[in-house]
Amino acid sequence: MTVTAFGLVQLERPMRHPWPATGLPRVVFLLDGRRFVRSSGIGKPGVVAHYREDIGTRSARAYVMSDGTYMIDHLDDSNPGHRDGSLLAHFLKDVL
Repeated sequence: MTVTAFGLVQLERPMRHPWPATGLPRVVFLLDGRRFVRSSGIGKPGVVAHYREDIGTRSARAYVMSDGTYMIDHLDDSNPGHRDGSLLAHFLKDVL
């Protein structure tokens, strides 16, 4: 893992696995039962949906790909989608 100056943790090699769900449910369990919730995100080529791990900090971001897999390439220090999350904290820690 590589930690950037602003808290975003970039994985050295992205994790890629088959998408386990039928369709794109609101909640899905990935990585040995960790809960992920569907979220919005900026479109990337080949990405059909975004999910965030349902924890406040060091939350994994899963991208569902058009080829039937999902990819996780980073962790966010601040999860704006979590009940205690802040969009401003996410922007300052993980985006800038």
